[in-house]
Amino acid sequence: MNNRRDAAFALLVVLYVLFLLAFVWRSSAVIAGERFFALNDDAMISMRYAHNFAEGHGLVWNVGERPIEGYTNLLWVLIMALVHVLLPAPKASGAVQALGLTLLVTNLFVGRRLAEQVGAGVVGSVGAAFLTALYNPLTMRSLQGSELALLVPVIGLAVAVALHNMTAQRFSSIPYWALGVATLLRLDAAAVFVGLVAGLAWFDRAHRRAHLRNGIGVLLLFVAAQTVFRLEYYGEWLPNTYYLKMTGYPALWRMAWGLRGLAGWVWHSTWILLALAAITAYRTPSGAIIAIVAGAQFAYAAYIGFADDRFTTIAMPFVFALAAPGVEAITARAASKLAAPGYARLNPITWSCVMLVAIGAWTFETETPRYRRFPQGVLARDRALEELTTAEARVAVCAAGTLYYLDRPGVDVLGKNDYTLARAPVHASFRRFGAGYVSGHMKWDYAYSIGTLAPDVVAELWRYPEEAAPYLQAYEPVRIGGETVFVRRGSPHIRWDRLASRQSSATAQ
Repeated sequence: MNNRRDAAFALLVVLYVLFLLAFVWRSSAVIAGERFFALNDDAMISMRYAHNFAEGHGLVWNVGERPIEGYTNLLWVLIMALVHVLLPAPKASGAVQALGLTLLVTNLFVGRRLAEQVGAGVVGSVGAAFLTALYNPLTMRSLQGSELALLVPVIGLAVAVALHNMTAQRFSSIPYWALGVATLLRLDAAAVFVGLVAGLAWFDRAHRRAHLRNGIGVLLLFVAAQTVFRLEYYGEWLPNTYYLKMTGYPALWRMAWGLRGLAGWVWHSTWILLALAAITAYRTPSGAIIAIVAGAQFAYAAYIGFADDRFTTIAMPFVFALAAPGVEAITARAASKLAAPGYARLNPITWSCVMLVAIGAWTFETETPRYRRFPQGVLARDRALEELTTAEARVAVCAAGTLYYLDRPGVDVLGKNDYTLARAPVHASFRRFGAGYVSGHMKWDYAYSIGTLAPDVVAELWRYPEEAAPYLQAYEPVRIGGETVFVRRGSPHIRWDRLASRQSSATAQ
């Protein structure tokens, strides 16, 4: 039976690797004879910090300016910095995707192990890995440069080791140190950290004090160390992104929208998985602990507003590890009920496979996050701006990650890398509950970003562009690569001779 399981798992891994390789290749593009690889916007922001750090400028958004913590994934940024030390910028994104691919495959092994620890058989253990491989949000985000690629298997391994120790009736602090590392990837990994401490303290009563003492102690140590670093380096208690997303908007409104978003997500695509997971959680203490860890993460996702599925994705491999054995339990029960004379014989292995394939097809998400090819238009625009501006030219953008390929100081219109905007109230259009909640995209002020900061180039505008019109009167619109950008008249950082030549050439064509 183990041979069949190993063969099925090996086939799954091979097919998954082929799919991942195809995605990486199709999302790349050859531009001017050089192949470029695409990461999403948040990842490219981290890449900009990593590139500056690798070049010796520190963990900064704009070289030579006051440091600002516009990222939430310190350890991932440092890993990206190491990649930049080894490879040039055009190839660094590809290396990050290759790392993400490797970690995604690792996650299949972790998912299989977790399922085995809660009693999964041949079908359930491979089924948990199958559902994980089929979960598009985790795959796409990991291949597009998200720290989830490393965070998810680190958390999974920590839980797996903790469950192994509990089964062996011994205590080890190793899982807590692993989750401490996870907080370096994302500080809010503290949510699953607390969930694991609570679960182990409740079910592993023989070592309850050790769990509470070591778990809480290690968590406080890592949080304190990061806070000291942040205060010394950035002069702030919390990341800039915390102020951007968690202030300036009523907390009760945010949590209400978070609960609504979580409920909608469960209803549309996840309720059957959660129901199956509940079967396994009810049957075994190990399953209950995994459910507590996943539940803590889901609660956190609702608390911060459930802007997208990024935060629920962290917990989904746990759900799969519980749901697959739940399928086995249902088919085994059905087979026993139908074993009486007069009923057709039911093969539980066959029907478990059928159910898992059906569930995987039903929960497969093709839209979130969306498939992205390399943003050739953005690169063409930035290449043109590099030619038309001096190194001191400040460029205002909304998608802040686009500046990775443009070595110019940036003005972040949406405030992720701006102290003032991050601490401001949300835009007037969001100051009523019915307007909704869009985490990290509700604070912009053209009077400040364009009127006060006076960037040399305004490359992108956000919502209500008519509000920017009064401040764009000092700018001249220019068509570059099919897009309109605005250059500030009289700016000494615009190469006006090249701009005039380019416009004349475009007119002649």
